[in-house]
Amino acid sequence: MTSNHSQRSRVNDDGNPILPADVAKQYGIQPGGDLYLDEKEDGIFLRRPISHLAKVYIEPTSKFNLTCRTCIRNSWDEPIGQMTDSTFDRVIGGIQELDSSPSIFFGGFGEPLST
Repeated sequence: MTSNHSQRSRVNDDGNPILPADVAKQYGIQPGGDLYLDEKEDGIFLRRPISHLAKVYIEPTSKFNLTCRTCIRNSWDEPIGQMTDSTFDRVIGGIQELDSSPSIFFGGFGEPLST
């Protein structure tokens, strides 16, 4: 989703920038919606709307195959568990219904490849 490249945009007769449709869709910018500008020394930056997901963190399990003495997990009282297949399917299905897909990070304190 993140692409560190420049893209040309036009400015209309009123001095308003016109974003390419694919860029607006990628960042969840809707006609009539608000845009937030950050002015920095080296330019002006647009922030995506807060309602647009950029990244989703999914921790499918809290299981882990190591027992390090210094691990923060040793101070938890939470039981070790695993996300059910139906919950996982609902999460992925919900992400697929979005207009543009956010980046997905599988991980957390659990080992995502453990069984």
